[in-house]
Amino acid sequence: MSLTAPKRNWHASGRNIAKRGARERNVSALLRFASLLDRHLSNGSRPGKTSAEPWTNVDFAKNVTGTHDKGSDFVSDRSVANWRKGQALPSAIEPILNALFGTKGFNPSEREELRQSYLDAKRERANKILAQTEPDPAGATWVARDDQFIIDRSAQSSDVQAAADPLIQQQQMMLRIFTADLVEETRRLGNSPTWSRLHPAAYAFLAIVNENPQQVPQHLGSAYGWMLRLGRCLETHKELETTPDFTHSPLDPVISASLRDVVRIGAPWLRNFPTAAKWDDEAGKMLGRPDMYKPALNFTRIARAKLAISEDDAREIDHLAETAASGGVLGGKSNARTVATANNLLIAGAAVVEPQAASTLAKRALETLVAAEKDVAALAADQPAELRDVLLSVIESETTQNIIKINDYQSTKIDYTDEISENNFYINTFHWNILKSNTNCFLPNLVNILDREDIRSHYISESAIRAGIKKISTRMIDGVRNFTAISYSKAQEIIFAYMKIREEYAMIREEFSSLPIIYERDIVIAPFMLVNLSKYLEVANMTPAILAASSGVSRGAISHALENTKGVCGRVSGGIAHAIHNTLLPLCPGLPALAVFADTSPFGIKHVPGTPFTLNDLLLPLPRPLPAEWRR
Repeated sequence: MSLTAPKRNWHASGRNIAKRGARERNVSALLRFASLLDRHLSNGSRPGKTSAEPWTNVDFAKNVTGTHDKGSDFVSDRSVANWRKGQALPSAIEPILNALFGTKGFNPSEREELRQSYLDAKRERANKILAQTEPDPAGATWVARDDQFIIDRSAQSSDVQAAADPLIQQQQMMLRIFTADLVEETRRLGNSPTWSRLHPAAYAFLAIVNENPQQVPQHLGSAYGWMLRLGRCLETHKELETTPDFTHSPLDPVISASLRDVVRIGAPWLRNFPTAAKWDDEAGKMLGRPDMYKPALNFTRIARAKLAISEDDAREIDHLAETAASGGVLGGKSNARTVATANNLLIAGAAVVEPQAASTLAKRALETLVAAEKDVAALAADQPAELRDVLLSVIESETTQNIIKINDYQSTKIDYTDEISENNFYINTFHWNILKSNTNCFLPNLVNILDREDIRSHYISESAIRAGIKKISTRMIDGVRNFTAISYSKAQEIIFAYMKIREEYAMIREEFSSLPIIYERDIVIAPFMLVNLSKYLEVANMTPAILAASSGVSRGAISHALENTKGVCGRVSGGIAHAIHNTLLPLCPGLPALAVFADTSPFGIKHVPGTPFTLNDLLLPLPRPLPAEWRR
């Protein structure tokens, strides 16, 4: 008998270990949690003890509170059994952790291990539910592209087949003729408070029907939205015909007949495309959701503000929402599509959120969900119970809340490198809010765009009238272009009028197709008094002309900033103040810091309509880091 030990097949042993490791990795997070919980219960883990008499399901159930079990403050032993088998997941982990480890920090590593295992299982279940959730067919479908969600406009094969049908192409040809007539007949309605939206809608719809038939399937979402707008205009006309209103008049017979032709041909033409027909059918089934309109619109606007969706997609939803707000059957369909599109975005966003939010898209989605917490809760309440719980868990997660707080803090600091206390930030915000309403305001970026793109002043004035803003005249816009100062509120209104032009005509007039966005932050305010500037010029042995040449500030702005005979300084922008300060600093020992040199505390002369600034003056950059006193 040989006493030699048999050779061990190390290669086979290594393969077995690898297989066992793979099996462990493939075990679901739910089963890993179940196994870990079962181990603690079998070992009898209790506060202050690592090992004791094993827990029975009945005994453990009597120590776990606060779940969904009805008629009792404690869970049932059946629930505990299901947890241990991996057949169910507890609704909360804290009661279980407290029963096993207490509340005084006993055995923190094992407590955290079980807690993390539970969170992994919960996320796994959420991912499964979200992956199985089909997009609402009444709304647009969202897909991730780069760092944003975009509406999926890819053509379906059934729609491409419909576009190739000769009869459908004939309908499109007739629709071009009727829509072109409608566009011509509605040009003069721009000043009508009731019908100002009809011409832009007709123009946008004409741009789509003018496309090659094979290109139409890629524009079905926009075509459907504009057709709803045109149909709602026809409904409004009929309502005003039957119920006269002293403040609103129906369309004249020629325009109403033309509009009726477009809707009667356009609606059946669109329904020839299976995707559009499905949207229309589903929207018709969901007309009873008016309470969801506001949270849906708020949610998509917050998503745009957080850069989770594009400007173009946000604009398309806004157009739908405007139609929805007008009521009626077609307004109801627009409402249903708005809500369904928001729901689809909500689910898409929740699906990409991860505990560490590593990608830019995940961070933007996460920020959107938490910033729109109330709107998410309202939209989630309309979902099936399992999906609702998943959506709410994203915004209620402690991890999520911590990530958002960090991201929000960083976003408020993005332009600055110096630190400032939270209290001072709010004081400065309050100070600036008062200041900007009492000082000269300018729109140099807008002036740049208007001149470069040759946009006439009356375009802005007419857009303001269509938007219901009556006190923006062509003369005022001419003044803005010549740097006549305006109030902050008026600057906001002009930006709004410009953005309406951009929205209304971006799809239908080539010269407006790439207009930049103007933001409220593009308003340049001039609140700074350069007290004692004349004295500093004497110290530096400089004349105003030399200072102008050295600083890049215009001679007129320097003269404006100097004290006049009454001892009052003209106010300048932060960029001008910064350029002058930088020029004087090497030449004036003891020159105060910029925040003191450019004083904002005394209001003095509040608003000076005529100012001598040039475009270069108003585009001079602000300092970085920005003085704490200048924070807005």
